[in-house]
Amino acid sequence: SSFSIYMAHGGTNFGHWSGANDDPYRPDITSYDYSAPISETGDHNTGNDGQDLFAAIQSAILGTSSNAPRYRDLPPNRIKTYGQVALPEAVSLFDSLGSLASCQHAVQPGTSLPSMEALGQSYGLILYRYAGQRAFEVSAVTFQNETLHDRVQVFVDDVEVATAYRPMCPMTVNLPR
Repeated sequence: SSFSIYMAHGGTNFGHWSGANDDPYRPDITSYDYSAPISETGDHNTGNDGQDLFAAIQSAILGTSSNAPRYRDLPPNRIKTYGQVALPEAVSLFDSLGSLASCQHAVQPGTSLPSMEALGQSYGLILYRYAGQRAFEVSAVTFQNETLHDRVQVFVDDVEVATAYRPMCPMTVNLPR
């Protein structure tokens, strides 16, 4: 007999490495244990039935061979609390663009904004800015789930005026004048 394990050890998506399933759209926020026998903390994971997944798989493997090696289990990880962590300093996103921006790409009037794939960016954020000579004359922007693949934050004069998420689409954002 045989069996396969999709994931032996769970983990965490740090930063912008999380993903999502499609149709229906279901984002993976951070953890991706997917019922791995070893949790993202390194402990034995528990299944939906409350049973120890690691022990169940170990038992299945040992049951198929009389000479399978037996390994000593590691002690559980000590969990600590750090209490309140003060973060007294802050910096504006827009004041930091010179340090954060990895490229700039001009878009001609009347053309669509490039996607992350078109810009060769596989993760992270893209900032689209209007830098025209005339005043920005659009009073509302509508986002569709076919074109909004995750989330958009809308800023006017460096102030956030709306956030739209794909499951909320179609969504129209009225822009302040």
